[in-house]
Amino acid sequence: MGRLSGHFGLHLREILLVLSFPARRPSLPEAFIGLLPTGFEAIDTMVLRATSRPDSASPLERTGLYVHRLFETDDRAVEEIVSLSTEA
Repeated sequence: MGRLSGHFGLHLREILLVLSFPARRPSLPEAFIGLLPTGFEAIDTMVLRATSRPDSASPLERTGLYVHRLFETDDRAVEEIVSLSTEA
């Protein structure tokens, strides 16, 4: 699990929460929303599937600047994008 605040692209009052859960539990993000403290609101949820990284759900060990980039692409390009990212 990662809790990121002060993240590029987020307002100071926003928090990005990243959870890792088994693929066989696709409804887990929706169940988590019901556990939010009073005053918190889930603005958006996304279920993402790791491609080449990360290769485990272990917490990150190094401090640093982490940036998440979201973009859409043609399904036919995914394999090449993952390959180029893995090599980089």
